[in-house]
Amino acid sequence: KQMRIPGEHMADRLDGLNPENIKSLERLWGAHRIKNNLIHISAFEITDTEARNVLGDYETFLKEIGAL
Repeated sequence: KQMRIPGEHMADRLDGLNPENIKSLERLWGAHRIKNNLIHISAFEITDTEARNVLGDYETFLKEIGAL
C-alpha cells in the first residue's frame, strides 16, 4: 500500500508489479500463497525449514524495495 500500487488485496497489488523491476517477485508470490494457505486451510502445515524460507523470501523482497 505504501508503494501506492493499486489493488484491494495483496494479490491485486502483486499483479501490478513488473517482474523485470522486482527480481524477487516470483519468490514473493510463493510466500504469499503459503501465507494464504496457513490462514485459510486449517490442516495446512509447513516445516520449520519451509517457514524460514518463506520469511527469507519476504525479507529479500523488502530489502529489494528498500523497506529494510
